[in-house]
Formats: sequence, C-alpha cells, structure tokens
Amino acid sequence: MEIYIHLDKHLDSRIDVVPIEYAGRGARMNEPFILDYSAFLEDVSLCIKKKRSKTIPFCILGYSLGSAIVYDLLEKQMLSEQPRHVFICAREALNHGSKSQRYNLLSEDEFL
Repeated sequence: MEIYIHLDKHLDSRIDVVPIEYAGRGARMNEPFILDYSAFLEDVSLCIKKKRSKTIPFCILGYSLGSAIVYDLLEKQMLSEQPRHVFICAREALNHGSKSQRYNLLSEDEFL
C-alpha cells in the first residue's frame, strides 16, 4: 500500500492516486478479513465506487494479486463505470527485464 502513496510525485499533478485498502489491512486493520472471494470483490468494488471522483475519468492499476482482482472485477462487470485504462502487471518492476520476459521476441509457435 505504501508504495502507491509515493506514486504522486512521479505523476502529472492532474492525476490523483487513490489506493484501495483491503479489509484487515492498513487503515482497515480493525475490520475482519473477508474470506469469501465474491464478497471480497464486492467490497473492493464498493471501495472504488466510494473513493473515485464521479466527475473525471479513472484508470485502474492492478499489481500482483491486484491484477487478478482487477481482472475479475472487470470480467464480472462489478464496476459501475468502465475505467478509461487498465494497467495490469506483476513480478518485479517492468524496467527489470529478464529472459523470461522476452516473449515478444518469440515466434507464435515458439511462444505456444
């Protein structure tokens, strides 16, 4: 969570970073963890709805487990409005390349 707070200094001042905290974590530490995944997705969807501005477009960044959560929220159409962009990533920062990340250099047959 803390890493997302520091994104503000790297972004255009017109971009507002609004991290979503899960029940049982961070500012929501006193709430019980949600053990049912459907209920968890509903909670995250509600948090997004409450925190985002209704007057400007929004984007979503899902990192690591958050990427699966974002995918499921979109696939199940659980957001009241579609985001303008969705950024999904995992593992290390994208600027740390490795051989396993060079899939774009493979032919389709090699990739499959």
